[in-house]
Amino acid sequence: MESGASNLRAGADTGQRSNGLAILVLCVLIAVCEGGDVQAIGVTAAQIERAFHLSPSQMGIIFSASVFGMLPGSLIGGRLADIFGRRQVLLFSMAIFGLFSLATTQIWDYSSLVVIRFLTGVGLGGAMPNLIVLSCESVSAERRGTAVSAMYAGNPIGGALIAFVASLNGGIDAWHNVFYVGGILPIVLIPLVLAFVPARNGQSATHGAESCRTSISEALFGEGRGLTTVSVWMSITCTMIVFYFMVNWMPTLIMGRGLSHAQASMTQVCFNLGGAVGTFAVGVVLDAFSKRKVVIAVFSLIFAGLIGLANSYSMVWLLVFITLLGVTSIGAQSVIYAIAAPRYPFSGRGTGIGAAVGAARVGGVAGPAAAGQLLALGKSAAMVIGASVPVAVVAAAAILIAYRRPEERE
Repeated sequence: MESGASNLRAGADTGQRSNGLAILVLCVLIAVCEGGDVQAIGVTAAQIERAFHLSPSQMGIIFSASVFGMLPGSLIGGRLADIFGRRQVLLFSMAIFGLFSLATTQIWDYSSLVVIRFLTGVGLGGAMPNLIVLSCESVSAERRGTAVSAMYAGNPIGGALIAFVASLNGGIDAWHNVFYVGGILPIVLIPLVLAFVPARNGQSATHGAESCRTSISEALFGEGRGLTTVSVWMSITCTMIVFYFMVNWMPTLIMGRGLSHAQASMTQVCFNLGGAVGTFAVGVVLDAFSKRKVVIAVFSLIFAGLIGLANSYSMVWLLVFITLLGVTSIGAQSVIYAIAAPRYPFSGRGTGIGAAVGAARVGGVAGPAAAGQLLALGKSAAMVIGASVPVAVVAAAAILIAYRRPEERE
């Protein structure tokens, strides 16, 4: 029985990797779309706030709405992908976040924006665990860090694209263009996913049945994975608190230091371009050197970036530290997922990564909302940025605990 299961996994891996490059490229392109949509609300926040006369507290809830939708999306999407196949769930998720991104252009008040961004988040949440798992499974074990990081680099590229579109806005209603771009691109990619990604992506009916028989708790905590799973959740939650604070509030805080909207948008471009280049570089380094040392280096640079940003007021130093944080805060996410994915069996990998992405969304909800409340209470930007440092310390410690066991699963 064990031999048969091993042969089935080997056959699945071979079939998956025969067109692995095409799958990986598509994952990168879809991640570009997701990254753009996630950051769209941040780069248009100032215009939306003025257009609908919203308070900082309301903006914090709006920032969190799509992230809150990602929580059930990622949990359900990851589990269903183990049962029905990665492609089917990915296609459905792309259609949802593409259509509701377009629907964002038709909002009429605060409540409608919250609802539409929540539904957009459901689609975004369903897509990400499948992108992580597809990237991981499209290459051999020794290239998983590079593959996951290459895919994840698509997120900041999408953010940079959307920030650039936002910087071209010509009027108070021109923010609609950001959401038109964010909605059309994923819908255009759907036929390519149908053409190049296998229907079950190496999963047979036997794997689907195995996933159904395996409980969620067994997939997450069975065979001694309990501490690893909880540590991954803690690390990615704290990392995303820092990341979503940067994504959603940084343009507004930069404008509060006297920069124009166009300048603030361009700092976000630097954040995302730094993240794109840095994330891929981190993945290559992760495959070549000790993962423990890479984790320590990445999070040490996050600490340096946060402290530097909190104490910088000139445009030059703001760009330097924002770019550094782009490299490290986004790179840290790919490191966490690259370490986590191989620690789950094939039949439960979607469930495991879906739960991790769900935990990340908890951080995505908490970060912007907490920052919004602190700012509403009159706290300075430097104080809010500095409050992120201990959160990053917890993230680093947790992923080091998760990596305590070196064994991985094929």
